[in-house]
Amino acid sequence: MEATKKKPKNPTATAKRRKAGVLIYDDYAHFFEKLPPLQCKQLILAVLGYNKSAPPPELDLPTQMAFDQIKITMDKDQHKYDAKCAKNSENVKKRWANNKIIPNDTNVYERIPSDTNAYEAIPSDTKHTDKDKDKDKGKDKDKGKDTKETLYRKYAERFKQRLIEDNPDEVGTVNRNWGSNGDAWCDSIRLLVDRDGYELETIGKVMKFIVEDEFWCDKVRSLGGIRKKTGSGSSKFDNIYTKYLAKGKKPTIDPLPTTDQYASNRKKNEAIFDR
Repeated sequence: MEATKKKPKNPTATAKRRKAGVLIYDDYAHFFEKLPPLQCKQLILAVLGYNKSAPPPELDLPTQMAFDQIKITMDKDQHKYDAKCAKNSENVKKRWANNKIIPNDTNVYERIPSDTNAYEAIPSDTKHTDKDKDKDKGKDKDKGKDTKETLYRKYAERFKQRLIEDNPDEVGTVNRNWGSNGDAWCDSIRLLVDRDGYELETIGKVMKFIVEDEFWCDKVRSLGGIRKKTGSGSSKFDNIYTKYLAKGKKPTIDPLPTTDQYASNRKKNEAIFDR
């Protein structure tokens, strides 16, 4: 009786994935500034080779010292990248398990049943087809119309996405602050509009400023307490907006709107939602 042959495993499935490129940081500038052109070239080639797991080249002492420092940063970046890939792979496996996908030793063709045909996919009960079409027409009429709540949620979800994209190590903190549904974040945006008089467009620009600013990107991990008053009597959002203006950004309203400004901006915000 012949032994069953095992299918060979895909060699790329367990191979360590390398990043397709190398990040060049501003801190590297002092290395290249102090090295002659030839050594700069050797350093760049050494960095690219290290990313491809090539054997280390022979370098003179100053170039080798610069290379050793850059390697430390590259190893940290690779560690973060490996952790991200492993987490994504684990999430894929969980989705496959939930969908009852056949295990890894099958291929895509083995997952397709052979005893089916195109006609079996057509439902035989078409009694309510016309009613379903009418419902779909009603849904189509509402497409493109965002309510206040959906706009607040879009802004909150986009801000959460940017926080995670720019700070992948903080994904756990961001998700905990988001909670089960992110209602607190959406409510903060609503209050910034309804009570504080900020325009929704201004709020979006300030949130973008937060994730791109060197200082605030490490200080804000949630919108839940963004309106909390500080010792000076202004809110955290007010302080960030003041810094936003100090960076030379184009203002849309004063950091602390007056009663007249509040009423004017309230009308503008309502006009956005009524489009």
